[in-house]
Amino acid sequence: MPRILNYTPSWLSRPAPGFSVFTPEKTNTVTHPSRGEGRNGSPHTQHQQSPRRKIARRGTEVFVAVGNQLRWADIQRLKTDWTETENREARRYRRGRNGSFDKGPEGDTTEIGDMRCYRVLKTPGAGEIQQLVISPNGVFLAILTSHTVHLAVLPDTSRLSEPDDGPMRIKTYTLGPTIHVLTQSPVVSALWHPLGVAGMCLVTITADSIVRIWELNVDNRWSFDSPTLTIDLINLANGTFSEEDLGTSIAGKNRGFSLDTVEMEVASACFGGTAAEEENSWASMTLWVAMKEGDVYALCPVLPNRWQAPSTLIPSLSVSIVAKVAAVQDGKDTPEEDRRNYTRQFNWISAIDNQDPTYLPSGSDLVPSIEVYARPTVVASVPELQGPFDLDPTIYEADDNRGLRFTDIYAAAGRIDEDELCFEEDESVFGGVGKDGLSMGIVCLSTSDGRVHVCLDPQGVEGRWASKSAEPRPSRTPLPLLLKLESIDTLSAEESRIYDPVWPVFCKDPYSRYSFFVNHDTGITFMSLHPWSDRLEIELRNPDEAGSEFRMKLLMENPGTLREKIVDAVAGRPPKTDYQLGHLTGSVAFEDQNLGYFLLAATPDRPFGASLDLPSLSTEPSPKHHHEADPKHIDIIKPRELYYPVSAFFAKSSLEHMQTMLASSRYKHILDGEIRLSPATLNVMVKVHQILSHETQQLGIAAAELFRRCEILQSEFREQINCVREVVERIDPLTSEGDNRSHETSPASQDTRVQQRIEAAYSRQESLRHRYDALLRKVTSTCGRKLSCKERAWISETWDLQSSLLEEEIQGEHDTPQKTQLRQRYIEAKRLATDLLAQAHEAAGGNADATGDRGIKVPSEIRKAKMAQVNDLLEREYVIPGGLLSYRGALDSRFWSEDLLTALPSHTDVHSSTLSRNALRDSACLLRHGADSERLWWWGLD
Repeated sequence: MPRILNYTPSWLSRPAPGFSVFTPEKTNTVTHPSRGEGRNGSPHTQHQQSPRRKIARRGTEVFVAVGNQLRWADIQRLKTDWTETENREARRYRRGRNGSFDKGPEGDTTEIGDMRCYRVLKTPGAGEIQQLVISPNGVFLAILTSHTVHLAVLPDTSRLSEPDDGPMRIKTYTLGPTIHVLTQSPVVSALWHPLGVAGMCLVTITADSIVRIWELNVDNRWSFDSPTLTIDLINLANGTFSEEDLGTSIAGKNRGFSLDTVEMEVASACFGGTAAEEENSWASMTLWVAMKEGDVYALCPVLPNRWQAPSTLIPSLSVSIVAKVAAVQDGKDTPEEDRRNYTRQFNWISAIDNQDPTYLPSGSDLVPSIEVYARPTVVASVPELQGPFDLDPTIYEADDNRGLRFTDIYAAAGRIDEDELCFEEDESVFGGVGKDGLSMGIVCLSTSDGRVHVCLDPQGVEGRWASKSAEPRPSRTPLPLLLKLESIDTLSAEESRIYDPVWPVFCKDPYSRYSFFVNHDTGITFMSLHPWSDRLEIELRNPDEAGSEFRMKLLMENPGTLREKIVDAVAGRPPKTDYQLGHLTGSVAFEDQNLGYFLLAATPDRPFGASLDLPSLSTEPSPKHHHEADPKHIDIIKPRELYYPVSAFFAKSSLEHMQTMLASSRYKHILDGEIRLSPATLNVMVKVHQILSHETQQLGIAAAELFRRCEILQSEFREQINCVREVVERIDPLTSEGDNRSHETSPASQDTRVQQRIEAAYSRQESLRHRYDALLRKVTSTCGRKLSCKERAWISETWDLQSSLLEEEIQGEHDTPQKTQLRQRYIEAKRLATDLLAQAHEAAGGNADATGDRGIKVPSEIRKAKMAQVNDLLEREYVIPGGLLSYRGALDSRFWSEDLLTALPSHTDVHSSTLSRNALRDSACLLRHGADSERLWWWGLD
């Protein structure tokens, strides 16, 4: 979530020239109260019934609609000029105090309020401008009123920045002079097609559910008079099949009343993508339409006759469509309707692959030329209307008196599947595409109660076309699904009660498609979907199904969409005041090196601004990571919106205007003559009383608000003083200045306090050392005493000797000549021992035979005594290695765990003083190989 660094800057506040860019020109009268009051006694009587976007940007340039007037200004220039003016005024003030008055460069004494910082662009439209939509290439500006559309050719920045600040007449075209007129349906949305050639394709949607595609050409005036494709959503929803039924009704012909005209009244529309390479291929040609009564529809593909494609669109579509067609041919359970649609998709993409694209120069040597394709004619030109989508019933839960309606729609495209994008030989071209983002599309819907519903498109919208001829259709087709994930309130309960209904409008964030701004009557709210979008994608791609249902349930119950109110348009003012009738007319977000991350908005009486920190796209931005949640952090200076005086303080009285009107009326004799008690005098006095009562009431309310803001300012000062005092208490013990301030309360000197801290650190260190020694003694008592250096050297030598004697079958690569010689001697000794033992057995057998032949008998006592002597000698021979093994095991006990000791054979006792000959033959020795204590081998003693 971006952190607010500063609110409305000084170069957008009164009396800076930038303030006048967004406010109407000065008038001699004030607004009179309306005859009827709105809901809850508020004069908030009239509400907008269509999206209002009266601010558009081109780089750092802004185009602002004030009434029926179009203005241009450069935000960067406004900031720079005002900074220079403030510096000049500061120098003038300093020199004035020194006795010399600085008149500025070349004696410039122009008043700040008289500086003109914007230019008025003359347009032919007579009505109030509702929306401004600039083309992607910055050449055209679509100017929308309630029923008309005009396209203005924008001049170059150098021409608009000329010193002449007079009104400039720009070239404009009337779009649909016989279609978009006052006698026809109002224009709801105007969208520049993401796949339009050079950004010259405009899509208009009217309230009567008619979509028109205009392919503009400056050299062809007919392109501004007639659309290249017209789609009637009501005819598509009725399920007609013939080509002529899919067209719209004749202009000027009354369609008559039907339920469709009410149920399918368009509230807003948007495209599902921006033609970015990492987006889903179908998204850029999908048109989402939200109806006021609560239905959502989609059209795909919506393409002009000539269109351009990003580098990943055609390859990804080809791979995915071919894979689906192959899967359908192999399977037998696919519905017939899906088989026909996949066949149409295959024919459609085949026609595109077989085309030879037309190359248009891009106008720059660094940018490749544009590939232009023609819309395939193998399928119908009109796509099928998909919907209405199945939404969660809780979206429609609202008070019946409020008349809940959809107001705007926003779609974030899912990312492209990098596995289906290309083959291995194309990884160098598409290797960095499709690695970030959610694989599903996201659709956000705003309602008139100030709530935003975040929905997922799990199935995905793909191309479907209306049939050219009647074809059998399934009797019951399941509705496509939009899975509601979360509903977010942008208004508090009190604000929703006072300002209901509102008309929330989405504004894109230049940094990510998963974050956006929501404009409503009370301010602007920032929302970010990043906390759960990345986690959801990880769950979707996780092949392990263990616990996935539980994790998905937790994610669905509490996704954790971030929200923060950036701009507060009401700023705590009482609701029953006339100067709050003006809602936000629009907002734009800047991403500029000089301006930074800057949000600009405006109401009819003042501009708003907010400087934001660069957003962090962390996947775990929980509230505990916010700087205010840290108890050790003290935020002394918190950014806050400055007090803005209401317009009642600056508006001129209407008495002057009334006096001028009376001078030319039949009551003019009252102004110069004697005042008499007559009906004419009473009538004039009543009108004057109405004006004075209204103006004094507004001044009284404004003064009361000023008083409240002063009280709030005092409380803020007290809070800042408390924060400063707390910081001082933390810094005092470390500074010499703090010693003088705290001398009365603490008798200890600075050196004493420092010495006490040092002693405390030493005592804490000593305590830690005692704990370490106690733990070391406990470990030593458990595992034996600590080995000395000589014992460690003797153990190492024993291991080397053992490896030399027992590993005769393993020839190490790093054996020394000494080890090799010992091993050879040991092998030779074993061979000799084996031979001698065999000879001894042979000799013993021969002697027994000889003795038997001669009849010599050895007494059993002598034989037993001799055998006892032999056994005693053998025991002595094996006691020495047994003792060595026992002592070595005791010394190496700190290296051997209990689990390894239990792994020894049960008949081996390394702690006994004697070992029998048979036990020694069958015993095994656990050897260590290298430095890895876990790699063990068993070697038997022969």
